[in-house]
Amino acid sequence: HSGAKATDLQISSQAATPLILEMKFLRNHTDIIRAKAEAEAALAKERAGYVQMKLEVKQKGIITDNLMKTIETLQAEKTNLQSNKTILEENCDRCPPGWQILKNSCYFFSENQAASKKNWFDSRADCISKGGDLLVINNMEEQMLVNDNFRRLDRV
Repeated sequence: HSGAKATDLQISSQAATPLILEMKFLRNHTDIIRAKAEAEAALAKERAGYVQMKLEVKQKGIITDNLMKTIETLQAEKTNLQSNKTILEENCDRCPPGWQILKNSCYFFSENQAASKKNWFDSRADCISKGGDLLVINNMEEQMLVNDNFRRLDRV
């Protein structure tokens, strides 16, 4: 046959329509699959970034905790040093060598056997010559200081 009939073209057009529709569907489906793959890749990248950021936050939390502990330790050490400094400043050179300090007073306990045999008047004169006076016990702390030193002197 030499020519195409109008009915043949019409049938071809009718046969082509479902194929064209299927081709459009497949093209759209391919675009959807590509978009889905791109979205999945972007999601995977975001998840990896999230995991990395979460790890960094955890590490910075550990560093922060360690720094806070160091700060607390240093503050306690500073307080202790300030306290020691205050005590040293208050007590430095306040009492002559061989004397003991209790609060704001200096006390001397003679280790000389001859001094322990003096009467009250001679003992008082000896104390005054050293810049002091005989002790009048006014509180329990002074009593304990005297007791502790008598025990120590008894052992000498």
